[in-house]
Amino acid sequence: MGLQTVWPACAAVSSQAVSVNRRPTRQRCFIPSISQTASFSRISVCWSTGAAVAAEVRQLAQRSAVAAKAIKSLTAESVGQIDEGGRQVSQAGLVIDEIVQQFDTVATLITQISTAVAEQSSGIGQVNQAVNDMDRVTRQNPALVEQSAAAAQSLANQARVLSAGVSTVRLQDA
Repeated sequence: MGLQTVWPACAAVSSQAVSVNRRPTRQRCFIPSISQTASFSRISVCWSTGAAVAAEVRQLAQRSAVAAKAIKSLTAESVGQIDEGGRQVSQAGLVIDEIVQQFDTVATLITQISTAVAEQSSGIGQVNQAVNDMDRVTRQNPALVEQSAAAAQSLANQARVLSAGVSTVRLQDA
């Protein structure tokens, strides 16, 4: 950055002083005039002001470099955190996939259990029917035994009657 862009008035004084110094002089020693002395004084102030501005510019450049390093560090840290977040999202996706697979397995097992329960219920119903049939038959057995005993008694009586009737009948030899 040139002096002319920072302090235009100083640049104008500087160019006047240079042009004064470029004039050929016939004197052996350089003795500045009052206007030249004032010009030199203004140049000195401008140069010291320019030096202060340059120092500030240097400080600003140093602060900018420090800020740029901090920004670079923060950017690198942010990129690292974003990468870590991406890894965590990928891991979460894998965990969710595993949970879905396990849920499907549980759903399949529940379906199989439901089918087994329905089959067992049907089997229990059949066993229940068989027990009821056996109970009915068991209840009928005493009545049948009684009926059989009465029939046997009746047959025994009839057999005695027949036996008595047959004993009175004699067959002759023909």
